[in-house]
Amino acid sequence: MHKNKFLKDIFNTNKIINKLIITLSIILFIMITKSLNIKATNNIVSFIEKGIYYDFSIKQDGEEIGKYLIRFLNNSKENIEKLTVEIYDNIK
Repeated sequence: MHKNKFLKDIFNTNKIINKLIITLSIILFIMITKSLNIKATNNIVSFIEKGIYYDFSIKQDGEEIGKYLIRFLNNSKENIEKLTVEIYDNIK
């Protein structure tokens, strides 16, 4: 049993090293992208920064959520009405 625990520790260490390499490569990619001063890379960097430094506003986010819910409910109402008409037509 002692060998199995040792082997599990080695495999877990390899997973940690792999995750570390992936993380470092992503950070390196972002740093290289940021150092290039091209419109496309600037858009990528601004998108990443927007995701990281999200500015939360209850009023604006509430309005967006409200608009989404209204669209969702209107679509649901239309779908239910269409489904009801189809079911009613199939019953006849």
